[in-house]
Amino acid sequence: MIISHELKYIAYLPEKCASTTLHGVLCEQFQGKEYPARHHVFLPTSCRDYFGFVVARNPFLRELSLYSWYLKYPGLCHIPPVSKRMREQPSFEEYLSECMKDVPSITELLDNIPDRKGEPCEKIQVHQVLKFETLNQDFNTLPFVNKPVKLPIVNRVPRNRPVYTLDSKQAVFERRKADFERFGYSWKPLIKLL
Repeated sequence: MIISHELKYIAYLPEKCASTTLHGVLCEQFQGKEYPARHHVFLPTSCRDYFGFVVARNPFLRELSLYSWYLKYPGLCHIPPVSKRMREQPSFEEYLSECMKDVPSITELLDNIPDRKGEPCEKIQVHQVLKFETLNQDFNTLPFVNKPVKLPIVNRVPRNRPVYTLDSKQAVFERRKADFERFGYSWKPLIKLL
């Protein structure tokens, strides 16, 4: 999460929702500071009047990106490997069945009030949702952005990504249903089925 006390905003940056890009831009150009870490999501009571925003991403594409990241950085991934096969190169279906449950949905992150020892927290206030798919346009509508910003593309997902089957698509929809509903994403064919 990025906080700017000068510009009075809080950016909630879920994993695989342009968090690396936004971390750089907010910290370099908009007086942001990582607090306490990029993917933490909570509202310190002292910041209750700050403008809060989050980036949402189509759950199908976010899951593909999480899987690619898991394969690229297995030692850094916070998802615990559950078997020797998972420590190597799991198929997309294996990843979905064994790891997807360990990654919270964006809705779960926003609705959770963590127990922060010594730091009072409140329910998160999101004033604006930016969509990953239209991030350049959405970012430029934030109240503290006073001139157009062209966001860099960082950590692009490889083109040779897996294709959803009907079963894998159903599994993602069921696990991420709250995100589909809350952020207005359709479960209709976005990704070609086998």
